Amino acid sequence: MRLAELFDAQSQQEVAKAVQAVEKESAAEVVPVVVEAAGRYPQASWRAATLGALGGAVLVSLLVRLVEVWGLPLEFWILAPPFVGGALGLLLAHALPAVTRLFITQEEMSMQVRERAEHAFLTEEVFATQGRTGMLILVALFERQVVVLGDRGIASRIPQERWQGIAKGIAQGIRQGQPAQALVAGIQQCGQLLAEAGITVEPGDTNELPDRLRLEER
Repeated sequence: MRLAELFDAQSQQEVAKAVQAVEKESAAEVVPVVVEAAGRYPQASWRAATLGALGGAVLVSLLVRLVEVWGLPLEFWILAPPFVGGALGLLLAHALPAVTRLFITQEEMSMQVRERAEHAFLTEEVFATQGRTGMLILVALFERQVVVLGDRGIASRIPQERWQGIAKGIAQGIRQGQPAQALVAGIQQCGQLLAEAGITVEPGDTNELPDRLRLEER
């Protein structure tokens, strides 16, 4: 499903309302970003192609031993199976996210998601608040991972480890097919954590960053 289907107009409104509720009670500026995938992972396609080429050669080798085949030159049996198997592996990895995920390590995905979160932190100007109290929630659907990053005004009061439970809860919602509901719940939990840390709304506080949900396709 595409991002617009997972996060329809109603879901986007619910996310915006959750952000507004948190910002009404705290000095934080919450920036939710959902990306279809944090990276393209070309290495997965080539790994799948390599495995497909080897698999094609092995499969035909076994087939020739079991079935006597006539009418085709030896060069065909040497060249065609690896080529066809490699092309099939490349195609499947490119077209099916589930296959792509099989050829990527968790470490590779975590690194890519972290880099995408840091990039979004800059491009969405989460740092550009008067009290340095911006915070980013990046949801990567393909990787099924979530990163929460607080700017200096929040990070000095709430260690990064405290956000892990919220991030895991949102990621679990992605796996269960309820990304929008999980994101709303996660934003609400962020508000509770901000309140516990004493990061409350201050006199003269203004809405410095848009409350909307940012959606980015692959």
